[in-house]
Amino acid sequence: MIRRRSIVWTGGFLLLMWILTGCFQGREAPSQESGPARLHLGIHVEEGKEKTRFRWELVNVGTESAHLVFGSDRRSELTVVDRLQQMVFRYPEEKGSDGAQHNTELEPGEKLTWEAEWDRRLKDGTRVKGEHVVRVEILLTEANGQKLPSATLQTERTWKPPVPFN
Repeated sequence: MIRRRSIVWTGGFLLLMWILTGCFQGREAPSQESGPARLHLGIHVEEGKEKTRFRWELVNVGTESAHLVFGSDRRSELTVVDRLQQMVFRYPEEKGSDGAQHNTELEPGEKLTWEAEWDRRLKDGTRVKGEHVVRVEILLTEANGQKLPSATLQTERTWKPPVPFN
């Protein structure tokens, strides 16, 4: 299990670095006063007896502070989809936002953390079974003065809910 987590973290980090370098087309992002943002996004899944807790973190792994601009108060979104790509859970549930920009300064080593808890039931009350994909997207519009296209910062991992004991 520890080996699998390290593979997921390493894969997520490599994917993030690939996305960021692709977005900046091999160049460093321009900055107002500091260097490019070096960010890492990871997902943790913790199983409980009746519920699953998802925790995702955005960490500044760089040596300089990162100035982040979010397009609204909704800074991230987590979705769980089944093998047919049907969404079975979303956090937050609504896609609404306040429409105002939110600025955050993230110092080296600092992180932003979000959590969601789910009872592993569909809207009709049945429990989910089988393999699912957990996706997280950070809703950044700008990092250190560089405009970012949507879905720039995202990661995913497969997850299989435990079989309930009767």
